[in-house]
Amino acid sequence: MKILLVARWPVGGIRTYFRYIYAQDLYANYELVLLAPDIGLQDFLAEYFPVGRIRFIKAANSDSALRRELNSILRSEKFDVIHSHGFSAGALVSSLAQRLPAPHIMTAHDVFRADQFVGIKGKVKSLLLNLAYWRLDGVLTVGQDALENFKEFIPMVSPEKIHNIDHGVDAQRFASAEPRDFHKELDLQNRNIIGFFGRFMSQKGLLDVIKAMKILLERRTSEQMPIVLTFGWGGFIREDYALIDQLGLSDYFRQLPFTDDVPAAIKGVDLVVMPSRWEACGLLAMEVLSAGTPLIASNCIGLRCVVKNTPALVIDPYRPDQLANAIEAELTNSSAESFAAFQPLAVERFALAKPARALHEYYQQLKENGCV
Repeated sequence: MKILLVARWPVGGIRTYFRYIYAQDLYANYELVLLAPDIGLQDFLAEYFPVGRIRFIKAANSDSALRRELNSILRSEKFDVIHSHGFSAGALVSSLAQRLPAPHIMTAHDVFRADQFVGIKGKVKSLLLNLAYWRLDGVLTVGQDALENFKEFIPMVSPEKIHNIDHGVDAQRFASAEPRDFHKELDLQNRNIIGFFGRFMSQKGLLDVIKAMKILLERRTSEQMPIVLTFGWGGFIREDYALIDQLGLSDYFRQLPFTDDVPAAIKGVDLVVMPSRWEACGLLAMEVLSAGTPLIASNCIGLRCVVKNTPALVIDPYRPDQLANAIEAELTNSSAESFAAFQPLAVERFALAKPARALHEYYQQLKENGCV
């Protein structure tokens, strides 16, 4: 089976999806062709995929360049399915003037928000997206919240075309990882360590972590304060760390380089905080629960369905006071045993085999019927 994968912005959750799903043995006999800008993607594919699993066709980083490459590919090759990943790719492929030679589907790797469609410009944007996605033969979402969100904001797409396949993670890898010894590495022997593994974007809620730490500093001595570790670069890191300095919190935050061994890092902290404002699917929460590490997470869209019926301490988004209280509660009375006991269930619940198999079956049905 020959699949054309199209991604306009192959970063974040889309890149993780490729790694988690298409590297599975189930897709060894597929002919996968990926068209996308090379935003560090070629090195990523070389590192995480078996040789020959995906043929990568690079396009310049613009809509027009991607559209030109797509037209060229469709003239020279035949595909059983065209699979767009992300809202931008789905709209771009749907905008092609000619009739597509194969069923076109899209996986929604994000959710829509009301503030994206405010005013006349917002209404026009909403109409254009509805018209673009109306042409799709199928839509896949990565969580039940994302499915309901797509239905709400894109009512022109028939509900029969929209299907949910819950995402998963390499749960066993997180369960079996050896912890990274941050206490020794950073000389923090007597301090509690909190991990923040989100990107430096407002969506991930680092601002609430900073405010929560300020609240905790009013309650605790400097020696009793936990240390927050953040990872990687980009986004608003300069602004975030400038605020940390301004609030007198520099002693309680450590910025570390990006790490490829995320399972070891998650197991090396005492607590992970995930105060997201929105998610399509809270993969980090799945990873943390599979690792058996205590977790504080918000009940935002896309995350609440992941942490439901788990030991995770749940707070409202945009509530640093609740986050501070939850951190205080966890540091005072650790729930590590509850998370360790839940770990086997998390590994089973979030295993990659389920979404990989579901997508495979979806592809087969699409090939046979031309629609799902």
